[in-house]
Amino acid sequence: MNKSIYYFSDKIENKYKVYINYDISEMILEKINYNLYQINLSKEKIKSKLKRYNKLLNLKSPKVFDTYILHKKKTYRKLLIKINRDRQTRYNILNNINIYDE
Repeated sequence: MNKSIYYFSDKIENKYKVYINYDISEMILEKINYNLYQINLSKEKIKSKLKRYNKLLNLKSPKVFDTYILHKKKTYRKLLIKINRDRQTRYNILNNINIYDE
């Protein structure tokens, strides 16, 4: 058994005065890790898009195209901040709701 499973089950038992089987606590921890992985994956996707827009801004391009890139860059930056701060946005990521349309 993993020490984190014991730790998690003991914390739940002490806080809520309920006994949780170690197998159940292992499943819960796996789900938590998977959810964190999904959130981090979407953060990395947004960061890569931001890097791509930064590279495009560094190139010499027409002024009209610059405003579009700046707008998209600003949108993705706001979305990245929203993922870090807003709980509902993280729930939307886990429920496969499109967060880019907001």
